[in-house]
This record gives sequence, structure tokens and C-alpha cells, in this order.
Amino acid sequence: MSRTPQILIENGFRKVSPYFFDFKTHVKSRWVGRTLADIMIKELGQEESIIEKEISEGLIYISNNHGRKEPSILIKDWNILKDRNVEKHDIIYHSRHMHEPNIPWPQGDKSLLNDSGKAFSTVYQDSDILVVNKPPGIPSHPKSNFRYNTATEITKMGSHSENLWLCHRLDKATSGILILALNRECCKEIADIMQTEGSVRKEYLARVKGEFPEKPFYVNCPIFLINISGGYLMPSNETKQVPLAITQFQRLTYNKDLNESLVICRPITGRTHQIRIHLRNIGFPISNDYMYNPVNKDIVTHEVDMIRNNLEMHMYNLLFEAFPELQKQSSLIMDREGKAWNIEKIVNFTDASIQRSIELIKKSRESYFKELMDKYGKLCETCHRYHFEVDTQEKGIYLHSWKYTMKKKNADKPICFEAPPPSWSDI
Repeated sequence: MSRTPQILIENGFRKVSPYFFDFKTHVKSRWVGRTLADIMIKELGQEESIIEKEISEGLIYISNNHGRKEPSILIKDWNILKDRNVEKHDIIYHSRHMHEPNIPWPQGDKSLLNDSGKAFSTVYQDSDILVVNKPPGIPSHPKSNFRYNTATEITKMGSHSENLWLCHRLDKATSGILILALNRECCKEIADIMQTEGSVRKEYLARVKGEFPEKPFYVNCPIFLINISGGYLMPSNETKQVPLAITQFQRLTYNKDLNESLVICRPITGRTHQIRIHLRNIGFPISNDYMYNPVNKDIVTHEVDMIRNNLEMHMYNLLFEAFPELQKQSSLIMDREGKAWNIEKIVNFTDASIQRSIELIKKSRESYFKELMDKYGKLCETCHRYHFEVDTQEKGIYLHSWKYTMKKKNADKPICFEAPPPSWSDI
């Protein structure tokens, strides 16, 4: 990573000054057979003129033959790269001028920040691990346009140590328990525990719309969602068989005036957006979940989120018609032995009406990006890219990683990490 940029906390936001960063990206299977420029433009949302300029200047290039006996060769010539199809043994390099969006900073909130006000509050620490209470709206780890405005890098700065390794992921919009290891060995141990089903008891708090059922129950349903930038199903076409995902739900309270419930969510499996999607599918979405309950028209991505959400629900309803048991609130965990679903086949993802909706999502996304450019965009004189100081995509939602209980190797008894409940849970 390059020299640490200047960090400024101002008006409730944490701001990072621009800097250069060198990206190294292994080729994804769906990129094979396409040109480098086509991938950068269509998959990564870059402007054609800027990409051609940076390839010509050697800021974007390819190193080939990785994993082969032949020596790797750097390919930097635009005349070659403009027509050359990317291969599966390629690695893409990009030295990019970075503009990180600002992130919300909970100044004065002692449940989220330590005494310095520059790092997260500590939930637990020993010689091997550090557990922090991650605020909402902050990415867990470096990704896309975020590097220094991420939980891992903020924690490294706060502890004045590079020796921190993230043991698991937590959605940007979600707050709460985030576990970091202080050495590689412990990181591997915790990661293995996390991936071994039944080894960790996770409990989340969610505030949802409606009067949630009083008795605890399980939702047994596979998870899929639509990637709005690429227009494909996730899990992507690298795997056709989607396994069962399971979450247990239990109501804590119901507020009649708000018509909202506070719910404990215990994910038995761990899939992308599992809790959020299961709650939506059973008719009790998280109250302010802009992706899976897109009712707030003031959010700039509202139209895209609404189209995508409606399309996903249409596809889930097709799945439920074929397999009604996947929509039920069950008192038991479904037997998963040998169970997996080819979602693309069941919902007929190539159907003309579905593909029209996909194209509509892409066009709506292009439209709101243009609106953002006109309203908030600033042109950088160094890289000639428009950038936003505000983060327009993911805000905090009423979902909190509350408790994790696990047993480390050679430990006498399990340990429990508990993050303070957020203020929104008091209903």
C-alpha cells in the first residue's frame, strides 16, 4: 500500500485525501475472451477514453502465464492490448489515482468509538484477537473505491500496527461484532471455526416492518440475488447449484404505534445478505433496508433498487411455486443432504421478460450515475475522473451483529463477544 494519505474527521464524516494505489486483479472466468478495455469499461464502470489513455501510458497492463511453466511476460503495448482477449492465466495491474468516498463518523458515541475518537470501541481483546464494534456505513475490508476508509485499516491506524488480519466479513450497512486476529495463525484458526457449521453461534438484532410472529421459527431457503452492474445472478455462473441457507428468527418486542418488531436473527449458514433476503421473502423486511425494502424515494438509488427487488421477488415466487416448502416458517431445520437448486434453470433466467428487466436496471443505473455526476461530481485534474465525496450507495440499516459465541482451540470453555445494542433497538 502507498504512503498513508491525510485523514480528516469533519462534520460527522471521515475523509481521505486522494492517493495512488496499485491494484492486482486475477482474471475471473466470465472475463476470459474479452479485451482488457471491455472488462474495465463494462465490468468495472470505467470511462472508455480514460481507460484507453491509462493503458497507453502503462498504468493498466497485463502479466500473463501465471500458474504455467512458461515465464510471465508484461504486456503494456496498447496496440497489442486493444485487440488481445484476456486469458485465464492473466493478472491485470492498474496504478490508479484513488478518491475514497467519505464515510459517516459517529463522533461522541462512546459505544462505537474509543476515548481518542479516532478508532472503534473494543468489545474484547487478548493476546490473539481484537474484537471491535463496527459502526454502520463503513466497509469491513478494502474493496472497490474503499481502502483507508475501511474497518481493518481504521483499526490498524488506531492500534498503530499492521499486524491485524480480518477473520470474517460484515456487510458495510451492518453494525456490530467484527473479529480481527493479531497473528496469521489465529486468523486461520478463527476463519476455520467460522466456516465450520455449528462452531459459532451468531446472533443479530434486526428491526423489521410488521408484527412478527411470537413463536421462534426457521427459514429454509437458498439465497440468490442479482448483480446490478453485471446483470447476472449471484452466486455467479461459476456455480449452478445453490445450496440451502437457514436462519432462525425470534421476536423480542413489537411496537404497535410504529408497526415494527425487534427480532433476534441466528444464521445457521452464512450466505451473502442471507438475513436481509430471508426477512424480505417472508414479508418482514428490515424497516430501512434500501435494497430489500426500497420505499424511501429520497435515496438516489431508489428506482434501481425497486426494479431489482421486484425482479428478485418475481424469481423467488417462481422458486416457491416449484418448491412451496422453501417459503414456509418451519419449526425444524430442513435436511440439506444432497439438496441444491439450479436457480437459473428453475426461474428461466434467459426468459425475455427477465432480461428486459435486467436491461431496465442497467439503464436506470446509468441514469442515476449521470444524475449524480451532474449534482455531486467533481473532475480530478490528475486522473481526469469524476468522483464523489459523498458515499451514495450504502448507508446503515437496522441490522446489528450482536453476539458471537465460539470455542477456540485448546480453550477450556467458549467465549462470547457482545456488542452494545444500537439506539434504534429501543422500541
